[in-house]
Amino acid sequence: MAEENTGASGNGNGEAAAGAAKPASSGGAPYVLSSQYVRDFSFENPNAPAVYGMLKQQPGIEVNVDVNARAFKDNYYEVILKVSVSAKAEEKPAFIIELEYAGLCQLSEGLEEAAVQHILLVEVPQQLFPFARAILSKATQDGGFPPLLLSPIDFRGMLVRQAAAKKAEAEGQSQA
Repeated sequence: MAEENTGASGNGNGEAAAGAAKPASSGGAPYVLSSQYVRDFSFENPNAPAVYGMLKQQPGIEVNVDVNARAFKDNYYEVILKVSVSAKAEEKPAFIIELEYAGLCQLSEGLEEAAVQHILLVEVPQQLFPFARAILSKATQDGGFPPLLLSPIDFRGMLVRQAAAKKAEAEGQSQA
């Protein structure tokens, strides 16, 4: 089974789900998102219960987002949206969340590489994000904190910045 990684990172192997939806015939949708799932999830509250006494103001929050895709047979791809959140209250960790929310999609035959990249790193993550956002919001609330409401993410901008960084790196290596 051939495997192709797209995005910043990704590895492993697997197969497409049996009985998953097939993409529309020519002239139809360029892809079908056949399933979505939590791939990995962790919520840590390392300073409980003391942290609740430290929350006199909004904790400092750092959010990191990454998108990876990997290929399987029959034009199936797994797209993984990784979101890491860390919150600090008075310079101590309030909570740490790591979520990998994924979707399995099948692309139509004959798509150009640029279209494949756009679907896997922009369109599919845009569909996955609201579900990941809801999981993060509920987890923070269940952890005893106000619900975390992430702002929408510009996945197209992320792809453009990543391509520019790769181009600059390649140009720097060719000049060396």
